[in-house]
Amino acid sequence: MKSIQTALPRLQELGVNCLWLMPIFPIGAQQRKGPYGSPYATSDYLDVNPMLGTKHDLKQLVIAAHRHNMRLILDIACNHCAWDNRLLTEHPEWFTQDLQGKIVSPNTDWTDVADFNYANLGLREYMWQVLEYWVREFDIDGYRLDVAELVPDDFWEVALQRLQKIKPDVLMLAEGEHPRLHTVGFHLTYAWNLRRALYRVIKRQESAQIIYETIEREKYRYPQGSRRMRFIENHDEERARQLFGDEASQVAAVIAYTLPGIPLLYAGQEFGAQTKPSLFEKQDLDAVGRETAYYDFYRQLMRIRQQNPVLITGEFLPVNNTQKDDVVSFCRREQDAALLIVANLRPYQVDATIELPAFLPKNPQVILGPAKLTRREPVAIKLQSWQWVIIKLAK
Repeated sequence: MKSIQTALPRLQELGVNCLWLMPIFPIGAQQRKGPYGSPYATSDYLDVNPMLGTKHDLKQLVIAAHRHNMRLILDIACNHCAWDNRLLTEHPEWFTQDLQGKIVSPNTDWTDVADFNYANLGLREYMWQVLEYWVREFDIDGYRLDVAELVPDDFWEVALQRLQKIKPDVLMLAEGEHPRLHTVGFHLTYAWNLRRALYRVIKRQESAQIIYETIEREKYRYPQGSRRMRFIENHDEERARQLFGDEASQVAAVIAYTLPGIPLLYAGQEFGAQTKPSLFEKQDLDAVGRETAYYDFYRQLMRIRQQNPVLITGEFLPVNNTQKDDVVSFCRREQDAALLIVANLRPYQVDATIELPAFLPKNPQVILGPAKLTRREPVAIKLQSWQWVIIKLAK
């Protein structure tokens, strides 16, 4: 935790305004996977893993994060716990059991954890108190809730109500994507749909129209005002640079960071890391020797978001172009402010002409990106392989 505190000035300069810490709790030893075990196999929900620091270190980190205008949320698995968590001996009735009365895992793969049974009111009260504890005693700003869809919806509804009494602006991020999560206590859900769409377009060379269709479907599936967490990599997925390649991973990031939603920058992504960290081994993320070009790219992209509120609250408008299967083009618009994003999702040159709707400003000004305008009205762009551009439309 002390190393994270040291990195706060750099993260603030990069544009980060919320830190998500993967589980900081002690990890179970019984039936653990790998030499260190999964951080989602919790042996004590009310303590800190000594390998990461102390409770005092966490308090100091939260204080420092707030001083740097960052929120801090903790990752927690409420669906299951480690086999040597004292709850198994003190309250075996809180766990799912088979017909022989044996406590079982959530599935055949998660053999290092025991499955909770939320039919027990005692378990619910205990877990509500756990969630309240870290907010009340350490002033954390919320949670990333592991496998949120496996825990009953009504548990989350009460959890949010109780946490808001302590901190009204508490943030609840669900590791899940079902639309109903936005109605039972969550402010953010995982946008796996976008990453799947990017994979289909970039790796399988399917039509770029899939990007529009993905966002448009959200309007009909999700409650109005739902916020999605956009990402191109996380700890469960392969690193984007390794999966897509250098240039394609950057164009994927441009799309993810300019579509409606909240972007995730996974640790190491800003340095172009290519190795997916293991959940079960100790690995240090050292910035020394990493590629500064990636860092500069993400710093510029984050600043574009900071300087253009239209990327936060503006509506999403697909914009027609003459190469619709290869090139994605869309606007973010709010009142007189408008940004046009154009990206070539192919490993070859594409020349595209964009027909701006009559109600948009017609004076395009490139504010970020390697692609160049060749004609202003209608907007014509020569796009090399994987090139992209962000354009401000002015009157």
